[in-house]
Amino acid sequence: MEPAESGITAASSERGLGSRGLAVFGNAVLALYAADGVVSLADHLLRGATESTFLAAPRNIVARVTLLVLVAAWVALAAMPRLPKRVFAAPLLVTVWWILGAPPVPLVMTSAQAFDALGISCQLASATLAFLLVRAAHGRFRLDPSRLVGPTFRLRSSVAFLALNTLLVPPLFAASVVFGAAAQLERVTAGFVTFHGHEIRIHERRYRHGDREVRLVGMMHLGEAVSYRELFHGFRGPSTVVLEEGVSDEDGRLRRPLSYVAAAKALGLSTQPDVEGVLDEDEAETAETPDVRNADVDLRDFRPETITFLDAAGSVWSARSPGEAIAALRQFAGRGDAGALLSAANEDILTLRNRHLLEAITNALDKYRCVIVPWGALHLAAIEAALKAQGFVEEEASSRTLLRYATVAQALRDALEQEQPAAAVREDPPAPGPAR
Repeated sequence: MEPAESGITAASSERGLGSRGLAVFGNAVLALYAADGVVSLADHLLRGATESTFLAAPRNIVARVTLLVLVAAWVALAAMPRLPKRVFAAPLLVTVWWILGAPPVPLVMTSAQAFDALGISCQLASATLAFLLVRAAHGRFRLDPSRLVGPTFRLRSSVAFLALNTLLVPPLFAASVVFGAAAQLERVTAGFVTFHGHEIRIHERRYRHGDREVRLVGMMHLGEAVSYRELFHGFRGPSTVVLEEGVSDEDGRLRRPLSYVAAAKALGLSTQPDVEGVLDEDEAETAETPDVRNADVDLRDFRPETITFLDAAGSVWSARSPGEAIAALRQFAGRGDAGALLSAANEDILTLRNRHLLEAITNALDKYRCVIVPWGALHLAAIEAALKAQGFVEEEASSRTLLRYATVAQALRDALEQEQPAAAVREDPPAPGPAR
Protein backbone atom coordinates (compact mmCIF):
# COMPACT_ATOMS: atom_id res chain seq x y z
CA MET A 1 0.00 0.00 0.00
CA GLU A 2 2.87 2.37 0.62
CA PRO A 3 3.84 2.83 -3.05
CA ALA A 4 0.22 3.52 -3.99
CA GLU A 5 -0.16 6.08 -1.26
CA SER A 6 3.09 7.63 -2.23
CA GLY A 7 1.91 7.95 -5.83
CA ILE A 8 -1.31 9.61 -4.76
CA THR A 9 0.64 12.06 -2.64
CA ALA A 10 2.96 12.92 -5.57
CA ALA A 11 0.01 13.40 -7.90
CA SER A 12 -1.64 15.61 -5.35
CA SER A 13 1.43 17.77 -5.01
CA GLU A 14 1.79 18.10 -8.77
CA ARG A 15 -1.86 18.85 -9.37
CA GLY A 16 -2.19 20.07 -5.99
CA LEU A 17 -3.61 22.34 -3.70
CA GLY A 18 -4.30 25.77 -5.14
CA SER A 19 -4.84 24.74 -8.76
CA ARG A 20 -8.54 25.59 -8.55
CA GLY A 21 -7.72 28.98 -7.09
CA LEU A 22 -5.15 29.64 -9.80
CA ALA A 23 -7.69 28.75 -12.48
CA VAL A 24 -10.25 31.11 -10.96
CA PHE A 25 -7.64 33.87 -10.74
CA GLY A 26 -6.38 33.34 -14.31
CA ASN A 27 -9.89 33.26 -15.76
CA ALA A 28 -10.80 36.42 -13.84
CA VAL A 29 -7.73 38.22 -15.20
CA LEU A 30 -8.57 37.32 -18.81
CA ALA A 31 -12.26 38.15 -18.37
CA LEU A 32 -11.46 41.54 -16.82
CA TYR A 33 -8.90 42.33 -19.53
CA ALA A 34 -11.45 41.51 -22.25
CA ALA A 35 -14.19 43.48 -20.43
CA ASP A 36 -11.89 46.50 -20.25
CA GLY A 37 -11.46 46.31 -24.02
CA VAL A 38 -15.23 46.04 -24.56
CA VAL A 39 -15.99 49.00 -22.26
CA SER A 40 -13.29 51.04 -23.99
CA LEU A 41 -14.77 50.19 -27.39
CA ALA A 42 -18.27 51.19 -26.24
CA ASP A 43 -16.96 54.52 -24.91
CA HIS A 44 -15.02 55.15 -28.14
CA LEU A 45 -18.06 54.45 -30.33
CA LEU A 46 -20.38 56.50 -28.11
CA ARG A 47 -18.03 59.49 -28.24
CA GLY A 48 -17.73 59.23 -32.01
CA ALA A 49 -21.48 58.96 -32.58
CA THR A 50 -22.85 61.39 -29.98
CA GLU A 51 -19.82 63.13 -28.39
CA SER A 52 -21.15 61.83 -25.07
CA THR A 53 -18.66 61.09 -22.27
CA PHE A 54 -21.17 59.02 -20.27
CA LEU A 55 -18.89 55.97 -20.22
CA ALA A 56 -15.66 57.86 -19.56
CA ALA A 57 -15.72 57.46 -15.76
CA PRO A 58 -16.63 53.73 -15.80
CA ARG A 59 -13.99 53.15 -18.46
CA ASN A 60 -11.29 54.78 -16.33
CA ILE A 61 -12.28 52.75 -13.26
CA VAL A 62 -12.24 49.46 -15.16
CA ALA A 63 -8.91 50.37 -16.76
CA ARG A 64 -7.27 51.07 -13.39
CA VAL A 65 -8.59 47.87 -11.83
CA THR A 66 -7.44 45.90 -14.88
CA LEU A 67 -3.95 47.36 -14.62
CA LEU A 68 -3.68 46.40 -10.95
CA VAL A 69 -4.90 42.87 -11.69
CA LEU A 70 -2.39 42.51 -14.55
CA VAL A 71 0.41 43.51 -12.16
CA ALA A 72 -0.79 40.77 -9.81
CA ALA A 73 -0.89 38.35 -12.74
CA TRP A 74 2.70 39.21 -13.64
CA VAL A 75 3.80 38.44 -10.06
CA ALA A 76 1.85 35.18 -10.13
CA LEU A 77 3.44 34.15 -13.43
CA ALA A 78 6.89 34.80 -11.98
CA ALA A 79 6.21 32.78 -8.83
CA MET A 80 3.90 29.95 -9.98
CA PRO A 81 4.92 27.76 -12.91
CA ARG A 82 1.45 26.18 -13.07
CA LEU A 83 -0.03 29.26 -14.75
CA PRO A 84 0.48 29.02 -18.56
CA LYS A 85 2.71 31.99 -19.41
CA ARG A 86 1.99 31.98 -23.14
CA VAL A 87 -1.70 32.63 -22.44
CA PHE A 88 -0.96 35.89 -20.65
CA ALA A 89 2.02 36.98 -22.77
CA ALA A 90 0.05 38.99 -25.36
CA PRO A 91 -2.11 40.94 -22.85
CA LEU A 92 0.94 41.78 -20.73
CA LEU A 93 3.10 42.82 -23.68
CA VAL A 94 0.33 44.99 -25.17
CA THR A 95 -0.26 46.64 -21.80
CA VAL A 96 3.43 47.42 -21.23
CA TRP A 97 3.79 48.67 -24.82
CA TRP A 98 0.77 50.95 -24.41
CA ILE A 99 1.87 52.30 -21.02
CA LEU A 100 5.25 53.18 -22.55
CA GLY A 101 3.56 55.26 -25.25
CA ALA A 102 3.09 52.63 -27.97
CA PRO A 103 6.32 53.38 -29.85
CA PRO A 104 6.59 54.25 -32.70
CA VAL A 105 2.88 54.84 -33.33
CA PRO A 106 2.77 58.52 -32.19
CA LEU A 107 5.18 59.40 -35.01
CA VAL A 108 2.84 58.15 -37.73
CA MET A 109 -0.57 58.67 -36.13
CA THR A 110 -1.46 62.17 -34.98
CA SER A 111 -5.23 61.72 -34.53
CA ALA A 112 -6.20 61.09 -30.89
CA GLN A 113 -9.30 59.19 -32.00
CA ALA A 114 -7.28 56.93 -34.29
CA PHE A 115 -4.70 56.37 -31.57
CA ASP A 116 -7.44 55.36 -29.13
CA ALA A 117 -8.99 53.03 -31.71
CA LEU A 118 -5.64 51.35 -32.29
CA GLY A 119 -5.15 50.75 -28.56
CA ILE A 120 -8.61 49.23 -28.24
CA SER A 121 -8.03 47.03 -31.29
CA CYS A 122 -4.73 45.75 -29.91
CA GLN A 123 -6.32 45.01 -26.54
CA LEU A 124 -9.25 43.11 -28.04
CA ALA A 125 -6.96 41.21 -30.42
CA SER A 126 -4.60 40.17 -27.61
CA ALA A 127 -7.57 39.11 -25.44
CA THR A 128 -8.94 37.03 -28.31
CA LEU A 129 -5.55 35.38 -28.81
CA ALA A 130 -5.35 34.55 -25.09
CA PHE A 131 -8.75 32.86 -25.12
CA LEU A 132 -7.89 30.93 -28.28
CA LEU A 133 -4.71 29.64 -26.61
CA VAL A 134 -6.76 28.55 -23.60
CA ARG A 135 -9.21 26.79 -25.92
CA ALA A 136 -6.39 25.00 -27.74
CA ALA A 137 -4.77 23.76 -24.51
CA HIS A 138 -7.81 23.14 -22.28
CA GLY A 139 -10.59 22.38 -24.77
CA ARG A 140 -12.72 25.31 -23.65
CA PHE A 141 -12.44 29.07 -23.24
CA ARG A 142 -11.44 28.95 -19.57
CA LEU A 143 -8.57 27.49 -17.64
CA ASP A 144 -9.19 23.97 -16.37
CA PRO A 145 -7.87 23.37 -12.81
CA SER A 146 -7.11 19.74 -13.65
CA ARG A 147 -4.63 20.86 -16.30
CA LEU A 148 -2.74 23.31 -14.09
CA VAL A 149 -0.18 20.75 -13.01
CA GLY A 150 3.36 21.10 -11.79
CA PRO A 151 5.14 22.17 -8.61
CA THR A 152 3.86 25.13 -6.64
CA PHE A 153 7.16 26.94 -7.10
CA ARG A 154 10.22 26.31 -9.24
CA LEU A 155 13.21 28.60 -8.93
CA ARG A 156 14.49 27.88 -12.42
CA SER A 157 11.13 28.82 -13.95
CA SER A 158 10.96 32.08 -12.00
CA VAL A 159 14.52 33.04 -12.88
CA ALA A 160 13.92 32.34 -16.58
CA PHE A 161 10.71 34.39 -16.55
CA LEU A 162 12.37 37.36 -14.84
CA ALA A 163 15.38 37.11 -17.16
CA LEU A 164 13.10 37.25 -20.21
CA ASN A 165 11.38 40.34 -18.80
CA THR A 166 14.77 41.91 -18.16
CA LEU A 167 15.64 41.40 -21.81
CA LEU A 168 12.33 42.73 -23.17
CA VAL A 169 11.46 45.69 -20.96
CA PRO A 170 14.64 47.83 -21.29
CA PRO A 171 14.47 47.93 -25.13
CA LEU A 172 10.78 48.80 -24.90
CA PHE A 173 11.56 51.54 -22.40
CA ALA A 174 14.39 52.90 -24.54
CA ALA A 175 12.13 52.89 -27.59
CA SER A 176 9.47 54.68 -25.57
CA VAL A 177 11.91 57.43 -24.58
CA VAL A 178 13.28 57.90 -28.11
CA PHE A 179 9.99 57.77 -29.99
CA GLY A 180 8.18 59.71 -27.27
CA ALA A 181 10.73 62.53 -27.47
CA ALA A 182 10.47 62.55 -31.27
CA ALA A 183 6.67 62.67 -31.16
CA GLN A 184 6.76 65.46 -28.56
CA LEU A 185 9.17 67.47 -30.73
CA GLU A 186 6.86 67.08 -33.70
CA ARG A 187 3.95 68.36 -31.60
CA VAL A 188 5.71 71.39 -30.11
CA THR A 189 7.10 72.40 -33.52
CA ALA A 190 3.67 72.03 -35.15
CA GLY A 191 5.19 69.55 -37.61
CA PHE A 192 7.95 71.84 -38.89
CA VAL A 193 10.33 68.99 -38.00
CA THR A 194 9.28 65.38 -38.59
CA PHE A 195 10.96 62.04 -37.99
CA HIS A 196 10.81 59.27 -40.58
CA GLY A 197 12.14 55.76 -41.00
CA HIS A 198 15.49 56.81 -42.46
CA GLU A 199 15.76 60.54 -41.91
CA ILE A 200 14.70 63.75 -40.22
CA ARG A 201 12.90 66.22 -42.49
CA ILE A 202 12.34 69.95 -42.12
CA HIS A 203 9.22 71.60 -43.50
CA GLU A 204 8.56 74.91 -45.23
CA ARG A 205 5.15 76.57 -45.39
CA ARG A 206 4.19 79.58 -47.50
CA TYR A 207 1.54 82.05 -46.38
CA ARG A 208 -0.01 84.78 -48.47
CA HIS A 209 -1.94 87.92 -47.64
CA GLY A 210 -2.68 90.12 -50.64
CA ASP A 211 0.56 90.52 -52.59
CA ARG A 212 2.74 89.67 -49.60
CA GLU A 213 4.23 86.26 -48.86
CA VAL A 214 5.89 84.84 -45.75
CA ARG A 215 7.85 81.59 -45.88
CA LEU A 216 8.42 79.82 -42.57
CA VAL A 217 11.22 77.26 -42.74
CA GLY A 218 11.77 74.90 -39.80
CA MET A 219 15.45 74.66 -38.90
CA MET A 220 17.71 72.71 -36.55
CA HIS A 221 21.21 73.63 -35.45
CA LEU A 222 22.68 70.36 -36.79
CA GLY A 223 22.23 68.81 -40.22
CA GLU A 224 23.98 67.70 -43.39
CA ALA A 225 25.89 70.46 -45.17
CA VAL A 226 24.40 69.61 -48.58
CA SER A 227 20.88 69.97 -47.18
CA TYR A 228 21.59 73.48 -45.91
CA ARG A 229 23.15 74.53 -49.24
CA GLU A 230 20.24 73.23 -51.31
CA LEU A 231 17.75 74.91 -48.99
CA PHE A 232 19.46 78.30 -48.97
CA HIS A 233 19.94 78.37 -52.74
CA GLY A 234 16.14 78.23 -52.98
CA PHE A 235 15.89 81.56 -51.18
CA ARG A 236 16.85 83.59 -54.26
CA GLY A 237 14.18 85.77 -55.79
CA PRO A 238 13.08 89.35 -56.40
CA SER A 239 11.98 91.62 -53.57
CA THR A 240 12.98 89.03 -51.00
CA VAL A 241 14.51 89.32 -47.54
CA VAL A 242 15.77 86.53 -45.31
CA LEU A 243 15.39 87.16 -41.58
CA GLU A 244 18.15 85.15 -39.96
CA GLU A 245 18.27 83.76 -36.46
CA GLY A 246 21.25 84.30 -34.20
CA VAL A 247 21.50 85.93 -30.77
CA SER A 248 24.42 88.35 -30.61
CA ASP A 249 26.66 88.97 -27.60
CA GLU A 250 28.15 92.39 -28.13
CA ASP A 251 29.03 92.84 -24.45
CA GLY A 252 30.66 89.40 -24.09
CA ARG A 253 28.27 88.24 -21.37
CA LEU A 254 28.77 84.52 -21.95
CA ARG A 255 31.81 82.94 -20.34
CA ARG A 256 31.76 80.21 -22.99
CA PRO A 257 30.13 80.77 -26.41
CA LEU A 258 27.27 78.38 -27.13
CA SER A 259 28.70 76.29 -29.97
CA TYR A 260 27.38 73.10 -31.59
CA VAL A 261 30.60 72.38 -33.49
CA ALA A 262 31.78 69.58 -31.17
CA ALA A 263 28.44 67.78 -31.32
CA ALA A 264 28.22 68.20 -35.10
CA LYS A 265 31.71 66.75 -35.59
CA ALA A 266 30.94 63.77 -33.35
CA LEU A 267 27.76 63.00 -35.32
CA GLY A 268 29.24 63.54 -38.79
CA LEU A 269 27.07 66.61 -39.36
CA SER A 270 27.51 70.33 -39.92
CA THR A 271 26.29 73.31 -37.95
CA GLN A 272 23.75 75.60 -39.58
CA PRO A 273 25.74 78.03 -41.78
CA ASP A 274 25.06 81.69 -42.51
CA VAL A 275 22.62 82.17 -45.39
CA GLU A 276 24.70 84.95 -46.94
CA GLY A 277 27.87 82.87 -46.86
CA VAL A 278 26.18 79.98 -48.69
CA LEU A 279 24.68 82.25 -51.35
CA ASP A 280 28.03 83.92 -51.98
CA GLU A 281 29.61 80.53 -52.76
CA ASP A 282 27.84 80.31 -56.12
CA GLU A 283 29.02 83.35 -58.05
CA ALA A 284 27.54 82.05 -61.32
CA GLU A 285 23.99 82.11 -59.96
CA THR A 286 21.83 84.43 -62.08
CA ALA A 287 18.74 84.62 -59.88
CA GLU A 288 18.40 87.72 -57.76
CA THR A 289 20.15 87.46 -54.41
CA PRO A 290 17.89 88.24 -51.43
CA ASP A 291 18.76 90.68 -48.69
CA VAL A 292 19.79 88.96 -45.48
CA ARG A 293 19.18 90.53 -42.10
CA ASN A 294 19.56 89.33 -38.55
CA ALA A 295 16.17 89.50 -36.83
CA ASP A 296 17.28 88.33 -33.41
CA VAL A 297 18.04 89.99 -30.09
CA ASP A 298 21.25 90.59 -28.16
CA LEU A 299 22.13 88.93 -24.87
CA ARG A 300 21.78 92.27 -23.11
CA ASP A 301 18.00 91.78 -23.56
CA PHE A 302 18.08 88.56 -21.50
CA ARG A 303 17.76 88.24 -17.74
CA PRO A 304 20.78 87.16 -15.67
CA GLU A 305 19.11 83.79 -15.03
CA THR A 306 19.01 83.11 -18.76
CA ILE A 307 22.70 83.98 -19.12
CA THR A 308 23.49 81.48 -16.36
CA PHE A 309 21.41 78.84 -18.16
CA LEU A 310 23.18 79.49 -21.46
CA ASP A 311 26.57 79.18 -19.75
CA ALA A 312 25.51 75.78 -18.45
CA ALA A 313 24.20 74.77 -21.88
CA GLY A 314 27.51 75.84 -23.41
CA SER A 315 29.34 73.44 -21.08
CA VAL A 316 27.16 70.57 -22.29
CA TRP A 317 27.37 71.29 -26.02
CA SER A 318 31.10 71.94 -26.01
CA ALA A 319 31.89 68.76 -24.06
CA ARG A 320 34.65 66.67 -25.60
CA SER A 321 33.00 63.36 -24.71
CA PRO A 322 29.56 61.99 -23.76
CA GLY A 323 30.81 61.46 -20.20
CA GLU A 324 31.82 65.09 -19.90
CA ALA A 325 28.43 66.20 -21.27
CA ILE A 326 26.56 63.99 -18.79
CA ALA A 327 28.65 65.37 -15.94
CA ALA A 328 27.76 68.93 -17.00
CA LEU A 329 24.07 68.00 -17.15
CA ARG A 330 24.22 66.48 -13.67
CA GLN A 331 25.92 69.57 -12.32
CA PHE A 332 23.14 71.76 -13.72
CA ALA A 333 20.35 69.43 -12.52
CA GLY A 334 21.86 69.51 -9.03
CA ARG A 335 21.52 73.28 -8.74
CA GLY A 336 18.87 74.47 -6.33
CA ASP A 337 17.74 77.16 -8.77
CA ALA A 338 17.59 74.93 -11.89
CA GLY A 339 13.80 75.33 -12.15
CA ALA A 340 13.97 79.12 -11.99
CA LEU A 341 16.73 79.17 -14.61
CA LEU A 342 14.69 77.02 -16.98
CA SER A 343 11.62 79.21 -16.54
CA ALA A 344 13.56 82.40 -17.28
CA ALA A 345 15.31 80.81 -20.25
CA ASN A 346 12.00 79.68 -21.74
CA GLU A 347 10.57 83.18 -21.44
CA ASP A 348 13.60 84.86 -23.00
CA ILE A 349 14.68 82.28 -25.58
CA LEU A 350 11.18 81.64 -26.94
CA THR A 351 8.64 84.32 -25.98
CA LEU A 352 10.91 87.39 -26.09
CA ARG A 353 12.61 86.39 -29.33
CA ASN A 354 9.30 85.46 -30.99
CA ARG A 355 7.92 88.88 -30.18
CA HIS A 356 11.02 90.50 -31.66
CA LEU A 357 10.80 88.33 -34.78
CA LEU A 358 7.14 89.18 -35.37
CA GLU A 359 8.01 92.88 -35.28
CA ALA A 360 10.82 92.27 -37.78
CA ILE A 361 8.43 90.40 -40.11
CA THR A 362 5.87 93.24 -39.95
CA ASN A 363 8.53 95.85 -40.73
CA ALA A 364 9.99 93.79 -43.57
CA LEU A 365 6.58 93.33 -45.24
CA ASP A 366 6.39 97.12 -45.70
CA LYS A 367 9.36 96.93 -48.09
CA TYR A 368 9.57 93.37 -49.46
CA ARG A 369 7.00 91.17 -51.18
CA CYS A 370 8.54 87.98 -49.80
CA VAL A 371 9.88 87.44 -46.28
CA ILE A 372 11.71 84.18 -45.56
CA VAL A 373 12.10 83.05 -41.95
CA PRO A 374 14.53 80.11 -41.53
CA TRP A 375 14.32 79.83 -37.75
CA GLY A 376 14.51 77.06 -35.17
CA ALA A 377 11.39 74.93 -35.46
CA LEU A 378 10.44 75.49 -31.81
CA HIS A 379 9.70 79.13 -32.63
CA LEU A 380 7.51 78.60 -35.65
CA ALA A 381 4.29 77.28 -34.10
CA ALA A 382 3.75 80.66 -32.38
CA ILE A 383 4.84 82.62 -35.47
CA GLU A 384 2.46 80.61 -37.66
CA ALA A 385 -0.45 81.28 -35.29
CA ALA A 386 0.31 85.02 -35.27
CA LEU A 387 0.48 85.18 -39.08
CA LYS A 388 -2.86 83.42 -39.43
CA ALA A 389 -4.37 85.84 -36.92
CA GLN A 390 -3.19 88.67 -39.20
CA GLY A 391 -5.03 87.16 -42.17
CA PHE A 392 -2.26 85.17 -43.81
CA VAL A 393 -3.43 81.96 -45.45
CA GLU A 394 -1.25 78.90 -45.99
CA GLU A 395 -0.95 78.21 -49.70
CA GLU A 396 1.85 75.70 -50.11
CA ALA A 397 3.96 73.31 -48.06
CA SER A 398 7.07 71.32 -48.84
CA SER A 399 9.76 69.37 -47.01
CA ARG A 400 13.33 68.24 -47.49
CA THR A 401 15.83 65.96 -45.83
CA LEU A 402 17.85 67.61 -43.06
CA LEU A 403 19.86 64.57 -42.01
CA ARG A 404 19.87 60.82 -42.54
CA TYR A 405 20.27 58.43 -39.65
CA ALA A 406 22.80 56.47 -41.74
CA THR A 407 25.11 59.49 -41.74
CA VAL A 408 25.08 59.68 -37.94
CA ALA A 409 25.43 55.91 -37.56
CA GLN A 410 28.46 55.86 -39.86
CA ALA A 411 30.13 58.67 -37.92
CA LEU A 412 29.58 56.83 -34.65
CA ARG A 413 30.96 53.60 -36.13
CA ASP A 414 34.03 55.42 -37.42
CA ALA A 415 34.61 56.99 -34.00
CA LEU A 416 34.30 53.59 -32.32
CA GLU A 417 36.74 51.98 -34.76
CA GLN A 418 39.26 54.75 -34.12
CA GLU A 419 38.86 54.39 -30.37
CA GLN A 420 39.41 50.62 -30.30
CA PRO A 421 42.91 50.61 -31.86
CA ALA A 422 43.88 53.52 -29.60
CA ALA A 423 42.70 51.55 -26.56
CA ALA A 424 44.64 48.50 -27.74
CA VAL A 425 47.81 50.55 -28.01
CA ARG A 426 47.34 51.94 -24.50
CA GLU A 427 46.79 48.43 -23.09
CA ASP A 428 49.97 46.90 -24.60
CA PRO A 429 52.55 46.39 -21.84
CA PRO A 430 55.70 48.44 -22.22
CA ALA A 431 58.78 46.62 -23.50
CA PRO A 432 61.24 45.78 -20.74
CA GLY A 433 63.98 48.33 -20.52
CA PRO A 434 67.58 47.91 -19.46
CA ALA A 435 68.28 47.13 -15.85
CA ARG A 436 69.20 50.12 -13.78
